[in-house]
Amino acid sequence: MTTLPLGDDKRPITTILIFAAMDSEALPVVEHFKLSRDDGTLFPLNVPWIRYHGCYKDLNLSVIYPGKDPDFGINSVGTVPASLVTYASIQALKPDLLINAGTAGGFKVKGACIFDVYLVSDLAFHDRRIPIPGPDRYGIGLRKSFPTPNLVKELNLKVCKLSTGDSLDMSPQDEKCILANDAIIVDMEGAALAYVSSLMKVPSIFIKGVSNFVDGEKSIHEEFKENLQATVVEIRDVVSRVVEFINVRSSSSSIKELDTSSSSEAEDDRKLSSTLSGSVSFPPVKVAKRVVLVRHGQSTWNAEGRIQGSSDFSILTQKGEAQAETSRQMLIDDSFDICFSSPLRRSKRTAEVIWGSRQEEILTDSDLREIDLYSFQGLLKHEGISKYGEAFAQWQKDAPNFNIDGHYPVRELWERASNCWNKILIHDSRSVLVVAHNAVNQALVATAMGLGTEYFRILLQSNCGVSVLDFVPHPEGGSPYICLNRLNQTPSSPIASGSSAGRKASNRIVLVCHGIPEGSDSESDNSDMPMDMLGTIQSQKTAELLLDLKVKSIVSSPRIAPTETANAIARVQEAADCLGADCVPRYESIKALSLESGWVKEIEEGLLREIWEKSGIAWKSVLDELCNESEAENVVVAVGDPIVNIGLLGHCLNLTNEWMGSFHLDAGSISVIDFPDGTAGRGVVRCINYTAHLGRWSIPITRPTQDDEEF
Repeated sequence: MTTLPLGDDKRPITTILIFAAMDSEALPVVEHFKLSRDDGTLFPLNVPWIRYHGCYKDLNLSVIYPGKDPDFGINSVGTVPASLVTYASIQALKPDLLINAGTAGGFKVKGACIFDVYLVSDLAFHDRRIPIPGPDRYGIGLRKSFPTPNLVKELNLKVCKLSTGDSLDMSPQDEKCILANDAIIVDMEGAALAYVSSLMKVPSIFIKGVSNFVDGEKSIHEEFKENLQATVVEIRDVVSRVVEFINVRSSSSSIKELDTSSSSEAEDDRKLSSTLSGSVSFPPVKVAKRVVLVRHGQSTWNAEGRIQGSSDFSILTQKGEAQAETSRQMLIDDSFDICFSSPLRRSKRTAEVIWGSRQEEILTDSDLREIDLYSFQGLLKHEGISKYGEAFAQWQKDAPNFNIDGHYPVRELWERASNCWNKILIHDSRSVLVVAHNAVNQALVATAMGLGTEYFRILLQSNCGVSVLDFVPHPEGGSPYICLNRLNQTPSSPIASGSSAGRKASNRIVLVCHGIPEGSDSESDNSDMPMDMLGTIQSQKTAELLLDLKVKSIVSSPRIAPTETANAIARVQEAADCLGADCVPRYESIKALSLESGWVKEIEEGLLREIWEKSGIAWKSVLDELCNESEAENVVVAVGDPIVNIGLLGHCLNLTNEWMGSFHLDAGSISVIDFPDGTAGRGVVRCINYTAHLGRWSIPITRPTQDDEEF
């Protein structure tokens, strides 16, 4: 790979040359900066090349384009006119920086979207085939553009690779070359300008807007015409932001300022804290609002194990359609005012199935698309490992700090999720359905809870899993109170075998809330009473659900109702062979957690802190119990009051007692925590407050909204 020579990095930027292939791409930039047309003396006589020039603050700007071909009367597009005009302009103007701004075709399969604007990192040719060792590399001509991480970071620009050719269509040979270079977009001049700028030692950057799809269903020509005007406006806006960015730094900085960060900035990039997300302020709500999040059903790329990102190539599989239908049945009696959906087909189709015959419209929002994974999109896992090695390993092990194509995808996703909440919360509705994707739903839950990017892959979102968040008005206005009512209630059993965050988990803790006690209006009543008939049914239903697990140990709060629930689970486990679960009897002993009884219904701050501290001791006991098991697969069931289990969840997530009001657990519910990296690693929360196993006594997804106290 040839690296672009950067010349003298300390040279200040005072003169910028902007090349566009056509007047339709150039003139919006000209009008924005109020440039004047040149008198024609800069270029040789009789050439149709056109230049506009002028000053913008401290910068000298020139916009050039090849004009009309004198023989055919059409735009002089392609690599030859682009190279000639750029060479002549560099010779005459001696610019400090070259910017190529223009339209491009995008690959849907690689995640491109119409009107996306990219900053190009690498450029290559795809139609200069010279199948001779040595010249073949020259034919491809792969070059890097000028590196601009500061620019990318501050302006939040997308980055991709570009392939250039002189043909508007694409032959199979061209396609093979394009895909080999991991290009997301194609044009007819970029790589040629990269060659000239490299030859002339002028730093160059490339700003490209997607006006049409190369691999879409529509005619390239018709789609290009349809989207041209809107695309060039997007390009103009990015060019103006880039020029402004350069101008602000031009008086005291140099070209080097675009591509280097201070050591302190670099150090800040490596540090992530949940306080950043925790400080996000949400719009106030006037009445209680419940938001139900659903992930789309299984897609074709889910089934293939292919990285989807924000690409829109995959659709629902037959299994995915069935999952969506199951979710529709699960939510058929629930009342929603509005549905927000990702525009990607796998999510939009899931939303349509679930929404069914409801009359209210489905609103699509591009911010609900899946995480942008740039060059990773479309890769199988083994391809990611072989092509990207260290970067792919970081994506798997340290996703918040993962960088690709100049982007931090997880950080961008968290910011996008916060924007989504602003739009959802200001909508005039009380019960909202949101159908989106795995990563974006994780980000929505985390940002609502005030959790940072370090919680990526910790709050699991399965295909068609349902998560519920309640937003309650703050008495003094401002950000509402927010509570996670449930997480990832799936159409299938939450204890079914499977991976957690893409990894097999052999260690698991199941938190069980006891059934409702006698004489209690609430599962958190302070009386220490045995369970009533409904509570007994709830505990029996939970025991039946856990029959599919080989429970190694049961630990319980010493109170009567938790102990009764633990005994019910133990009896069913011991009778597993008789019940047809397996042929091996399971003998269970029940161990008491070191907890005092007497949790109260109205919890004051001091007592809440005491509960939190005791829950921390209990959590260590549960972890120790899990560590003591020597089987290949270890499952520990912990039975307690809802408030105790909330404390255990909080300690699992490494939170503080201030978060205890941010979770809700119902009587008879279960919550599942997996440890794919062993008990020394972080717990991955598979579900919270799952009640579907209770059948007719399960807690509905939505609730009546006549009275805010319902929440």
